[in-house]
Amino acid sequence: MKNIVTFILLISCWATANLQAQQVSPRVLKVASSKAGNYIYLAGRDEVVGKDTTLMKATDYFIIKRMPFVLVTDSTKAKAALKNFKTIGKAEKASTDKDLKQLFNESDLADVKKYLGTKTNKELLDFVDKHISANDYGFLYSIIETRMMLGQVYLDTDVRDGEVMYYQVIRVDKNKKEFPWGVAVAQSKVGNYALPYLKPKISAVQSSDSSVSITWKLKVSEAMINKFPKPTMRASFDPNGDLLSVPFPLTALSGRVVPARQGIVVPGIKIIPNINRTQDTLTYSYLGTVSKDEQFTAYLMVEDEIYNQGAHSDTAIVFGVGARSIPLIYGIRVTEVMNGIRIAWDKLPNKPYITGIEITRYDSEDKLLQLGILSAIDTTYTDYAINVGDHYRYQVRALFVHGIGITQVAPAQGVGAYTKFSKPLPPYNLAVANKGSNVALTWQATDEPGFYGYFVYRGTSPKKMYLVAGPMKDKKYTDTSESLSGRSQYYYAVKNQNLRNDTSMYSNIVTIIPIKKIDVVAPTNIDFYYVNGKLRIQWDDSRTQDNAIETFLLQKRKKGDTEYVTMKPKEVGNAFLMDSLIQRGTTYQYRVASVAFSGDISAYSAVTEYSLAKPKIETVNEFYVRNVTAGVEVGLPEIVYSNRKGYTIYRRNAASGDFVKVHTMPSDSFVFTDEKIEKGQTYIYAISITENDGKEGEMGFSRSVSR
Repeated sequence: MKNIVTFILLISCWATANLQAQQVSPRVLKVASSKAGNYIYLAGRDEVVGKDTTLMKATDYFIIKRMPFVLVTDSTKAKAALKNFKTIGKAEKASTDKDLKQLFNESDLADVKKYLGTKTNKELLDFVDKHISANDYGFLYSIIETRMMLGQVYLDTDVRDGEVMYYQVIRVDKNKKEFPWGVAVAQSKVGNYALPYLKPKISAVQSSDSSVSITWKLKVSEAMINKFPKPTMRASFDPNGDLLSVPFPLTALSGRVVPARQGIVVPGIKIIPNINRTQDTLTYSYLGTVSKDEQFTAYLMVEDEIYNQGAHSDTAIVFGVGARSIPLIYGIRVTEVMNGIRIAWDKLPNKPYITGIEITRYDSEDKLLQLGILSAIDTTYTDYAINVGDHYRYQVRALFVHGIGITQVAPAQGVGAYTKFSKPLPPYNLAVANKGSNVALTWQATDEPGFYGYFVYRGTSPKKMYLVAGPMKDKKYTDTSESLSGRSQYYYAVKNQNLRNDTSMYSNIVTIIPIKKIDVVAPTNIDFYYVNGKLRIQWDDSRTQDNAIETFLLQKRKKGDTEYVTMKPKEVGNAFLMDSLIQRGTTYQYRVASVAFSGDISAYSAVTEYSLAKPKIETVNEFYVRNVTAGVEVGLPEIVYSNRKGYTIYRRNAASGDFVKVHTMPSDSFVFTDEKIEKGQTYIYAISITENDGKEGEMGFSRSVSR
């Protein structure tokens, strides 16, 4: 802000040197912004009645000059910047009807003339020409249009949001001589940032058949200003927001009442508040007219003198009705009925401000209880939540729209007692479900007078059930008993009981088996029978020992594997199972468990092994041996067998020695020529078969040949 003021003073000093001799020193003028533009205050109460009185009387008008902001730091740059100043208008006293109509609407202009004791526009203009003091205008001087009419405030409307403007004001006297008057700087259209944080509160509302009075209060103090955050829209050279200020004291805020009749908004009015002695509370009082039973609403918005507005109050709702004409409930009739006490009263008229009827009760211990809020058209209420033999004092009052300032202070009263009962009805729609390892029950029941509680019964037979819980108020119960068994089916029912110990019949009966783990007997003694290419696995039927067992679970694995595989079907209904997937020469391990109807599984039986031996490998008995040029030829029938990997040919000398392996050939080769032989010797040959698994069989019949 220091730079801004320095710049303004530099301009002022330079201007002084170029204008005629001045009579007063230039001043920094007050300026305030609104959505309408920037208001430049050329003179106020102090200037008019203080040291500047003579100057103001000698003033013809003010010339207003303006330039956009340029930050300068010395007089040379200031002098250059001054070339940007342009005259934008002048401020002078209203002198024509047109001037008045630009400032006031017809109604407001009539009020101004009436207040100042003038009848015509000419009389008003003559008054303005001869009177410049604030005291001559009373409260009208607080209205910005009055000060503009006096030429003491100028409104610059040709500005954009947020732009910063410098203003220079030149005073022109009656002789048309010009004198520097003052300078101002303003950030345009930022408004009064304090107002949104000031919300009036409704203090009092009163009404009658023909009038309405509403009072609002607003807490204010200059210390509050420092607590209000400044707007974030700031000029680039003004990061601290020095240009953003609250232009008027909070104690000077007026109020604008916005009324509506029967929901239709009517023109609002401006009201001036009273301030308390401690200067921290403003009181706004409004008095208006209203027709009988007419709905009237109003809210208040605070505003400063240039029409920046703040938050509006809550809306006050009033009706054209007074305490003497308001319809009330004057008497009640209290009678005992079956299972309760009935209260009756005369019907209230259909009025928009009656919102309901409140029923309250004092019991025998003088405790107050609100029984309910009924509609405005109701005429009876029956109290069923009462104790046998007790006496009750009832109160009934009409309720009205909140905030209209009318209540039924003295309710109508009556006394009643409770002695008549009927037998309670049984609960219905009883439902049961497992809830973890517990059993959850829910039901429905007719709400009855004299209700005492519900009682839950349980048993393993619908003809023999025992009380397990009660009395209870809720229509639900969870049975957490540790004695519940997953082996048993339980039956549940619920009864209703009233305050005289009368008990209803059972509700519908429901059944359930709790979800609790069942320990069942494991099977024993697994036996095997291999018949027709299938292995029958059977075990002792443990169902003969435990009737909770329904099926069995049989598992199998090859010996050496780590994981068992459950055989299909997964649950076996018989105590045996046929297994067709058996490979000879492989050892299998089996185990079996019992499965209860609940799905619980017993421990597995001991592991039992089974192995089906492979058949003996065939021998080669049909082959030939003969002499050929290269040696001895050994030949087999040309037949390929799928299970044969190959053949091994053995030979020995007929004279002595054991068979030795001389050749191995695959199963699809059938001829071998033995070249490692000697003439004059007799040789014996035999052949063995090697199967696909690499196992070799025995040698078959032998054949001999002489070389």
